[in-house]
Amino acid sequence: MGNETVAIKSTDLLAFNGHYSVPADNTREDLLNDAGCFMASAMAMFRKELEVADRPAINAIEPELAARLWGVYHLLQMVQGITEAAHRGDV
Repeated sequence: MGNETVAIKSTDLLAFNGHYSVPADNTREDLLNDAGCFMASAMAMFRKELEVADRPAINAIEPELAARLWGVYHLLQMVQGITEAAHRGDV
């Protein structure tokens, strides 16, 4: 496994008002690099939200929300680990 081209036709990645797709000429390496960058950004943004949610006043008012946010954060960590493992070729 290396820098081989992904053997699929162009596929929709996301659709809002417009459609965003992944062209078929992307390599596995390109997609994993992008996924790593997106995950790092998502983790940083979410970590900021956790800092707010962990404040004693907010935690006292919304303890269930704080617990759910931590749960989502741990799921993001799992996805980040899987992405990094795929990038290294461990999976």
